[in-house]
Amino acid sequence: MPSRVWTLMIISLLFVATAMTMIMYTKQRETAFLDRQMLVHKAIVHGTAFAVSEQILNEQRDIQLFTDEYQQLITRLTQYPTDEATRASLNTRLHQRFPDALTFTITNSQGATILSDIDSLVGATCRTEIADYYRLAKTAGAKARNPVLIHPQPDNYHYDVMAQVGDIVFFVSILPKAVTEILRNHQIPGHELILVRAQDLSLIEITSKGVRDVLVRDTRLSQEEQQRIRTAENVIGTEWRLIDLPEPQFADEYQRQLWKEATMVLMILALGGFMMIMFAWRKNLRRK
Repeated sequence: MPSRVWTLMIISLLFVATAMTMIMYTKQRETAFLDRQMLVHKAIVHGTAFAVSEQILNEQRDIQLFTDEYQQLITRLTQYPTDEATRASLNTRLHQRFPDALTFTITNSQGATILSDIDSLVGATCRTEIADYYRLAKTAGAKARNPVLIHPQPDNYHYDVMAQVGDIVFFVSILPKAVTEILRNHQIPGHELILVRAQDLSLIEITSKGVRDVLVRDTRLSQEEQQRIRTAENVIGTEWRLIDLPEPQFADEYQRQLWKEATMVLMILALGGFMMIMFAWRKNLRRK
C-alpha cells in the first residue's frame, strides 16, 4: 500500500509542478504576444502616418511647382475669367499632372472666387482656410502649406491644396484616392487604420475603404471603439490623426488558442500520469 501512495504523490507533485510551469509559460507567451503586437502597431501607425504626410506634402510642393510653370496661363485666366479656352487648357494640364484632381479655381486673398460658375465649390470653411493660408504665404512664401482636411461636398468628398501666385490663390480640390490606397497597403489583418479629425477624434475622415461618405457604418467612432484604440499619431501637414482600431476578437482568439494548447498538453500529461499509476499498481499487485 505505501508504494501506491508514494507513486500517487510523486506523480501528482510532478503534474502540479508541470501545470504551474505550463501556466507561467503560457502567461509569458500571452504577455510577449501583446507586447509584440503593440510594437508592430506603433511601427505600422508611424510608417503609415509618415507615408500619408509625404503624399500630402508632395502634392502641395508639386502644385506650387505647377503654378510656377503655368503662371502665365493662371494670370491670363485671372485677367479674363470667361476665357474658356485658357481654362480648358489649364484644366487638361492639371489633370495630366494630378489624375485625382477634382477641379481647380482661383480666388483672391479673402477666398472670393475669380472664376465664374464655381462658387458652390468654395464654402465658408474653404474661404477661412484660404484667408489663413494667404496670410501665412505672405511671410513663408512658397514654403507655406495649408492644413489638409476633408471637405464634405456631396458625392465628391475631397481635400484642398493651395498655392500662391502673386496676390491670388490657386486652389485645387483632390479626391483622396491615393490616401485611401496608402491605408489599404499598410493595413494588416485584425486591424483597421483610420484617419480621424484631430480636433474631433470621433469623426472618421478616411479609411482603407474610402472617405466617410461611402462607408456602410456610422461616420463616428462609438465609445466602445474609442476605448479599443491603443496606438495613434498625428499626420504632419494635415488636420488628421491616424489611429489603429484592432478587431476585438483578434487578440482574444489568439489568447484562447494559447490556453487551449496549454490545456491539451496538461490533459495529455494527466493521462500519461494516470497510466503510469495504473501500471505501477498492477506491477505491485503481481509482485504480491
